[in-house]
Amino acid sequence: MIFWLLIVSTLARQIPNGVCIGNSTCNCTKGYVSIPPLECNYEQSVALTALALEISLGLVGGGYLYIEQYYLGFGQLFLSVIGIFSLVFSCRQPMPVGKVGLYCCIIPLVVWSSGVVAWWIAACVMISNGQINDGNGISLAF
Repeated sequence: MIFWLLIVSTLARQIPNGVCIGNSTCNCTKGYVSIPPLECNYEQSVALTALALEISLGLVGGGYLYIEQYYLGFGQLFLSVIGIFSLVFSCRQPMPVGKVGLYCCIIPLVVWSSGVVAWWIAACVMISNGQINDGNGISLAF
């Protein structure tokens, strides 16, 4: 037993974010993972921070931008900005008389907001369940 401990202790080497044994096995500290050829070199995005940003700023892509999913983050931002501008400008134009004028604002508002809110809820669920990775394909740290 002592012999085994001596062998393991001589093969183990300390690196800045963990301990490696030999050339193939590394035990990284919490929040770090190995991306070859380096060891324990990548700091994971924190899932709780991503979820908090998605809950508070998710309608403008805050959670996705934090985890470096830039296409999705800017997509949410673009959808929100374009939706708001189109609603403002469509509702400011002179409305036809009667119920038809009301539908010019209400229908686009319902369609736009339901799409944005559905995307936001799906993103919150995926982040909280660990079903989404960061922009480099690495899982979030819980």
